[in-house]
Amino acid sequence: TDAEADYHRSSQVLAFARLRTGRPGKLPRPTHDLSEVPPQVMAGVDEALSCAAIGSPASVATALKALIARYKPDEIMLTGMIHDHQARLKSFKIAANVIKAINPSL
Repeated sequence: TDAEADYHRSSQVLAFARLRTGRPGKLPRPTHDLSEVPPQVMAGVDEALSCAAIGSPASVATALKALIARYKPDEIMLTGMIHDHQARLKSFKIAANVIKAINPSL
């Protein structure tokens, strides 16, 4: 779901926010509370992570199609800054299925 994806994405958001404020470290555990990230830092994090497809399979498909239409890439690279290994695997499976649906020749 989109809510589950947002929860897992919080690890990446916190990691980027901490890096930008001079506090790098290990990938944080996910959280529902991102209040430690000041609004001005969150704006920078949002900008840095703006080329992302996050959420349910339908949300990922919509975002990925828009990114492809806008940037016309030769290739797509997937990353997953997801703390939980099983959730990371699920994320990659969702992305793989979406990419196959967008381009069945793959």
